[in-house]
Amino acid sequence: MIETRLPAYPLITLDPLISIWSTSDNLYDSVTSMWTGADKPINGNIIIDGVAYRFMGLKGSDEIIPQKSLKLSLSSTQYEFENSMVTLTLKFTKPLLPNNISLSSCPFAFIDVECKSCDGNEHSVQILISFNEKIAYDEGKKLTKSAAIPFAGGKVGYIGRALQRPLTTAGDYKEIDWGWLYLTGNSDIIATTAGKMRRFLKKLDIPENNLNKKVLVSKFEGIVNNQTKISYFNIIAFDDIASINYFGIYKNGFWATEYYDILNALTELLKAHDSITKKVADFDEKREFKITAQYGREYYITQIAAYRQVFAGLKTVYNGDELLCFSKECASNGCMNTVDVSFPASPLLLMFSPKLLKGLLIPVFKFARMKSWPFDFAPHDIGRYPFATGQRYGIRNQLHNIGSVYLAPIRRHVYRLSNRSRIYSLKAQMPTEECGNMIILSAAYFNESGDENFIRLNVDLLQKWVDYIISYGIFPQAQLCTDDFAGTLGKNVNLTIKSIIAIGAWGLLLNKLNKDSGTIYLEKARSLAAELEHLSDVGTHTSLTLNERESWSLKYNLIWDKIFKLSLFSDSLFEKECAFYIKKSAPYGIPLDSRDTYTKTDWMMWVASLTNDQTLLKTISSAIVKMLNEAKDRVPFTDWYDTITGVNKGFCHRPTQGGLWMPEYLNYSNSRKGFLEP
Repeated sequence: MIETRLPAYPLITLDPLISIWSTSDNLYDSVTSMWTGADKPINGNIIIDGVAYRFMGLKGSDEIIPQKSLKLSLSSTQYEFENSMVTLTLKFTKPLLPNNISLSSCPFAFIDVECKSCDGNEHSVQILISFNEKIAYDEGKKLTKSAAIPFAGGKVGYIGRALQRPLTTAGDYKEIDWGWLYLTGNSDIIATTAGKMRRFLKKLDIPENNLNKKVLVSKFEGIVNNQTKISYFNIIAFDDIASINYFGIYKNGFWATEYYDILNALTELLKAHDSITKKVADFDEKREFKITAQYGREYYITQIAAYRQVFAGLKTVYNGDELLCFSKECASNGCMNTVDVSFPASPLLLMFSPKLLKGLLIPVFKFARMKSWPFDFAPHDIGRYPFATGQRYGIRNQLHNIGSVYLAPIRRHVYRLSNRSRIYSLKAQMPTEECGNMIILSAAYFNESGDENFIRLNVDLLQKWVDYIISYGIFPQAQLCTDDFAGTLGKNVNLTIKSIIAIGAWGLLLNKLNKDSGTIYLEKARSLAAELEHLSDVGTHTSLTLNERESWSLKYNLIWDKIFKLSLFSDSLFEKECAFYIKKSAPYGIPLDSRDTYTKTDWMMWVASLTNDQTLLKTISSAIVKMLNEAKDRVPFTDWYDTITGVNKGFCHRPTQGGLWMPEYLNYSNSRKGFLEP
C-alpha cells in the first residue's frame, strides 16, 4: 500500500447512487459524504478504559485518537490511529477482481478493524461504528424503519425508507432514495437512534424526540494487552431492490443472478471474507509491484485514485442471457451509457473485463434501432441514469420536462415518442464523434474477445455509421466532439483522425467477417491519413483545425492506430507530436489545446502512450499526482482541471478515468495477437 494525499478518499464505493468518500486528510475532520457532496454520515468512536475517543466522522466524542497514517491500494483505504494506549487500524475494501463480475458487482464492502495495545498494558476497549439513515435516502428527513435480527450466528441490521418507491428519480447530482442498507459481521449489530448514541458516548441526558435519526451500529468489545489484540470485520451492503429502468422494464443488479438475494449474498460473503480479502490483497500487491516497476510510482498513484471510482460509476444487470452494463456521466449531466464516456473508459475495461464494454454497447445499439432515434449517426446516450429510456442529450427544450415524469403516473418515456423529427436538436448532437466511437469500441471488443456474433448482429448499424462518416465526417463542418465544454469546431483534426481510424478498423472487421471485403476501407483510410497528415502539418506539430494554422491540440485519437496496428499515420508524426507536447507542459499537466489552459487526464495519458519513450508519460503522471496532492477542491478524482492553477473545472467521479490505463493497455494489446490481426 502507498501513502499519498488525494482530494477525496474512497470508502464505500458501490455504484453511481451509493459511493461514500472522506474529503479530509484525517478521517475525523469531516462528515463522510457521497461523491455529490451530500452528507452520508458514518461515525466511529473507540472507548478505552471508559474514555471515548472519535476516529471517524464528526459525531461522538470531542476527544480524538490521532490519525497516524493513511495508506491506499487499488481496492482498499487503510487508516491507522494511535494514542499512548492503543493502535487502531481501519481498512475499507471493495473487492474488484478481474473477470469476477458477480463478486465485483455485488453491492457491498468490507470494513476490517484491528486494535492492539501499544504500551504493553491491558486496556478495556469498545469500538462503535454507526451508519446514519441518511445513507438510505436523498435530501431531507424521511420516515424510516430499521431493525437488527438474528442472522448467520450473529445479527444483521437493516435500515431504509418506510415507504419504498424504487426508481423514482433521475438526474445527475442524485443519491439513492430507495432500497435497504444492511450491516452485519462478527460484531454485535444494533439498530438505535443517533440521540441514544450521543447519550451513550457522552453520558449526557439528551431527550429523545421524533427527529432523531435512526442508525445501525457495529459494536465490538474486548481486552487488549501485549499478547492479545482485537480483530473483526463488518460487511456494509445496499440492496436497491431495482437498479435500472431498461426501456420500461425494471432490472435487478447482476449480482442477484448468483447470490439470489441480499441475505443469501451476505451469508456467502461472511463465509468467504478471509479468502476474498486475501485474493484482493494479493491482486493489489502484484499490481503495485508490476506497475511501479514498469511505469513508476506516480503512474500507479493515478490508478489508485481512479480504480474504485471507475467501477463505482457503473452498474451491471442481467437481461435474459446477456450481461448489460450501465454508466453514469457523473458531475456532467447524468446521462447514461454516454458513448463518449465509454470511449475513454475503455482501456481499463478491455484490460480486465471486455464483457463490461460489450454490456455498455448493447443498449446503445438497441436504442439506435428504435423509431424515436431519427438520425443516420450513432446516439450520444440512452437516457438519464438510472432510466435507460431514450437519449437525453440534445433533446428539445419543450421535451426537457419528460425527465421529471419518468414514473407515476404518466410513464411517458422518450423511446416511446413517435414524432421523431421534433425530439432532438441536430445542432446539439455529436455525429462524427459517436459514430467513430461506436465503430472503434466494437472493433476493440472484437479484438479482445473474438465475438464474431456480436459484430454480425450489429453489422447493419456499424455499416450505416461508417457510411455516414465517409459522407459527412472526414473533414466535418462545425460540430461538437467529446470535449463539448470547449464548444463546436469545424474541420477538427483530432476528430478527423478518429474518423479515419474508424474506417480502417471497419476494414479489419470486414476482413474477418468476409475475407478481403474490407480492403477498400483500409485503402481509403490510408489515403485519407496521408492527406490529413499533409494538410494539418505546421512544421513542429499538427494544427487544432485545418482552418487555424497557428493552433495545436492533443491528438489523443491517434493511439488507436497503434492498438489496431493499422500504421495509417507515420512514426515521425507520433514523435513530432510528443516532442511538441512536452514543450507545452504546465505545472499540473499539458493543456488540451491552444484555446485554453485546462486539460483532461484521460487524453493526456493517451498521448503519453504515442511513443515508446516514457519521458512524456512520467511528465504527465507527475503532473497529475501534483494536482492530486495539492488540490483544494475536495472531491473525487476530477478528469477536467486547469493546468496552471490545478483548479477543478467541474467534473468528478466519472468512469472516464478508465482512460488512465491506456499506457498499460497498449503494451498489453501489442504483446499478443488480437483477433483483428490476420
